[in-house]
Amino acid sequence: MTLLSGGSVSIGDDSVTTHGIPDAMMFCKYLTAKKLVDQADSQVSSNPRTAFPYAVVMVSLMNADSELRDLILGYFYIQCPYLLPYYPAKQPEQSTEDYFG
Repeated sequence: MTLLSGGSVSIGDDSVTTHGIPDAMMFCKYLTAKKLVDQADSQVSSNPRTAFPYAVVMVSLMNADSELRDLILGYFYIQCPYLLPYYPAKQPEQSTEDYFG
C-alpha cells in the first residue's frame, strides 16, 4: 500500500517510488488489480473458504482508491462477464463459441 500511496519501497539494496514518474502510479494500480483478481480466482477455485480474506482486502483497497476500484471491477468483469447486468441476445447467425466468448 505504501507504493500505491506514493511512498518509497525498498527492494534489497534498491528503492522504488512512483513519485515523479507520471504513469508509474497507474501502472502499479493496474498491476495490483490484475494480480489480485488473478490470485483470488485461482485460490478461490481450489479452496472456496479463501474468498472472504480476498474480499476483505479488495473491498478495503476499493474503498481507499476509486481508480483501483474501477480496475478491480474491470478485471472481475473480464474474468466473469456474468457479473455484468447486461445479457445480449444470441444472434441467429452467431455460433455458440462466439456468443459465450
